[in-house]
Amino acid sequence: MNKQQAIDAMRRGHKVTHRFFGDKEWLKMRSDFVYEFEDGFTCSASEFWKYRIEATWNEDWEIFDGLVSPSCIDISSEKIYTQSALIDFCKAAFEVGRNYQLTGENNFNEWVLKTIKI
Repeated sequence: MNKQQAIDAMRRGHKVTHRFFGDKEWLKMRSDFVYEFEDGFTCSASEFWKYRIEATWNEDWEIFDGLVSPSCIDISSEKIYTQSALIDFCKAAFEVGRNYQLTGENNFNEWVLKTIKI
């Protein structure tokens, strides 16, 4: 996403990251005028953008999801999954796992193996 989309995402409560940030680095908005980093450091929004005027800071933003980059992860020797596919799978697995737990069924592992087709 671009810079304005990242700012809008932070206004909605999301943490964002940039391609220049490390795997565990993110930024969130405490108010329209104050940003907070993953280590608790804060600075004004104007201070943050003051040193990030190059065009490279206008693109390559994304919602921080806590997953390790790169965006493609090799799960097996034959398959590559994008972060968004893994996130969708984890959300579905959580729901299915919770349902299996509630019903007492024991074939959750079978569902996982069938779903990711290992």
